[in-house]
Amino acid sequence: MRICNRFYPVVLACGVVFTPAAMAQMPMPQGQFVCQVVEPDGERRFIGVQADSLERARLVVTGEAGPAYAAKVPAGRVLEECIDPRSQRFSSKGAQAEYEDLEL
Repeated sequence: MRICNRFYPVVLACGVVFTPAAMAQMPMPQGQFVCQVVEPDGERRFIGVQADSLERARLVVTGEAGPAYAAKVPAGRVLEECIDPRSQRFSSKGAQAEYEDLEL
């Protein structure tokens, strides 16, 4: 037990020094999408999503991308439309105008 106590600070220091390198995070997806949704209270809003594809962005916004996402999405949210704002526009002129008026 004494030996463990003597080396504990060294082990702790090594853990602090080497743990961040060993646990490096995966890079975030590079696609940035915008989805228009209707919340359960009837409010329309735009949600920015960073995802690998437009389809993945749709899954994230609706909570169908997995249990971690489902827990954060309010029940009853309805997806109107998702776009890649660099190359697409919302099909509704009103939604597009509202999106352009946002201060981003």
